[in-house]
Amino acid sequence: MKDNHLRAMASSLRYIEKRLVELRELLTRKAPTYEMYNYIDDLDDEYKERTLSTIESILSEVSRSKLMLGLSPAEMSLRREVESVLSSVWVVIEGIRPKGLKGYGALSEADERTTTEIYTRLLHAQESK
Repeated sequence: MKDNHLRAMASSLRYIEKRLVELRELLTRKAPTYEMYNYIDDLDDEYKERTLSTIESILSEVSRSKLMLGLSPAEMSLRREVESVLSSVWVVIEGIRPKGLKGYGALSEADERTTTEIYTRLLHAQESK
């Protein structure tokens, strides 16, 4: 197989594996708690079992495919992953500045003060890293 095809296959298999491992963790552990939303466990045991079985089958095929293609695990820098997430958060924080929110319509003076305060607090929290 050509190198471009191998890279595409490896990238796709890594994505599949990462997402399914995350999903398996979500289904087998207590759901994480957040301030801004809550997971509602609306899955019955049978659905969870079927889904976990499907996940394991797919992960098994990912492993088999890795061997078939002679792929090696990619080394992932934890620093790079952390910096990537923090960078994405930075972009989102920048998007909630009053200037950016005006694209959704005019802000009252009170709303502008509130959003400025929230933006500033988030900005300072982000910069403290």
